[in-house]
Amino acid sequence: MWFNQLMESCKRATRLLWSRPGLLLPWLLGIIALGGATVVLAIIGVILAIPLIIVAFQGGLPFLMLGLLLIGGGIAILMALLWSTFYAGYIAMLQGALAGEASLSDGFWRGVRTLTWKMWSTNLLLILVIILSSPLLVLAYLLAGAVSLLSGGVALIALNLLWFVFLHPWPVVVAAESKGGFFPLRESLRMGRERFALMFLLALTSSALPMMALNLGPLGFLLAGWLVGIVVTTWLRLVVILEYHSWKQSSWL
Repeated sequence: MWFNQLMESCKRATRLLWSRPGLLLPWLLGIIALGGATVVLAIIGVILAIPLIIVAFQGGLPFLMLGLLLIGGGIAILMALLWSTFYAGYIAMLQGALAGEASLSDGFWRGVRTLTWKMWSTNLLLILVIILSSPLLVLAYLLAGAVSLLSGGVALIALNLLWFVFLHPWPVVVAAESKGGFFPLRESLRMGRERFALMFLLALTSSALPMMALNLGPLGFLLAGWLVGIVVTTWLRLVVILEYHSWKQSSWL
């Protein structure tokens, strides 16, 4: 039953993307803008770190470590805010397009106005959880890496796919429910658990489809791989939005 529903969602997302290619534009511009912001913030971080390094050579190593921690933390918070601002508008735009809204820009800016802080609070909470659980995550990746030596990398691939299964839906939850904080993460984990087979299949799709550009050769992959990635990312987000609403409706019954 879930597979038939997934096929319907895939077909609907494909038809919408085919009829409204403008849905791809925000992701393309977002990659360029966030990439530029990353470079600028990295340069600022290096400039701020130079005086700290000079102090470290004069015996101020603890001051250096604290300064680098503050600089790195500040840059991470700024990047999370920039990412949250873009994603709030992006997901709201996709939801509006699925609802039949004529203007994509109206949906985007409505999401920026109403969802940015909710997206940001959830993003920061997720970062905090990852930091606190980093010893377990490092252990998991070390074990997966060891097993991958015997399985041809399958264990590492499976571990990365699990990130998609359980954490990919949370931005959709923020936009659909207009809630931030812990709630979107909880709902994302619950959807991943209850629709594991569906989300795992989508995770495999998200990994496999961009690799189709490899058939174009190394140069073709470099030129077309990013475009295929943008199309696949947008298409998958549309499918996940549809599947989230389908899952919520079934859970209410």
